[in-house]
Amino acid sequence: MRKVLIKLLAFLLCALLISGGVAACGSNGEGDRAEGPPADIVFGDIDADIGDLLDLGGMSWLVLDVHDGKALLIGEYVLDQQAYHPVRDDITWEESRIRQYLNEEFYNSTFTETEKARIIETRNPNNDNTDYGTSGGNETSDLVFLLSTEEAQLYFTDSESRIGYTPDGVPKWWWLRTPGMYSVSASCVFGDGNILHLGNFVSYSLGIRPALWIYL
Repeated sequence: MRKVLIKLLAFLLCALLISGGVAACGSNGEGDRAEGPPADIVFGDIDADIGDLLDLGGMSWLVLDVHDGKALLIGEYVLDQQAYHPVRDDITWEESRIRQYLNEEFYNSTFTETEKARIIETRNPNNDNTDYGTSGGNETSDLVFLLSTEEAQLYFTDSESRIGYTPDGVPKWWWLRTPGMYSVSASCVFGDGNILHLGNFVSYSLGIRPALWIYL
């Protein structure tokens, strides 16, 4: 009877966590590769703290979070301007062209095989727009992703720290994965670092700041 009660309590706890937008039970919150780090690669060789800059794939990455031997990184600079989706249509992060680009073209052309072994497959909750209730769609599993509005507010505590610059110092707007006011729009960060929950039409071209979790 005691074992049954324990299992029931565990099930209820999982249900509460999932309904609250937390990653699936059994994960560490930021997701993980099912098999863990490759057995033939020894990690633990990177010493990183929040706010540090790391080089990966020939790019500079800002460390946003560190725990359990893992780190959340975001591109230090805003990359090339791209549409969230090429057609102004109802779309979610799951179905967007920008997600396909980051997880396929960008991932494969940017990282070496050794670097890819460090990158953690992340289970991302895609919450609804907090201001307008627009559906964020299904949870996704991503190697590379865009921050959500909640993550952009959590990891950048003010608008100044959230400003995205090009390598030559020009501030640019950059996409977030959260939908905007309508399903034909997506939230983004202004050039001054403020978040536009209203969003821009998905067919507009804005900057990209890719994010990912890695094993240290």
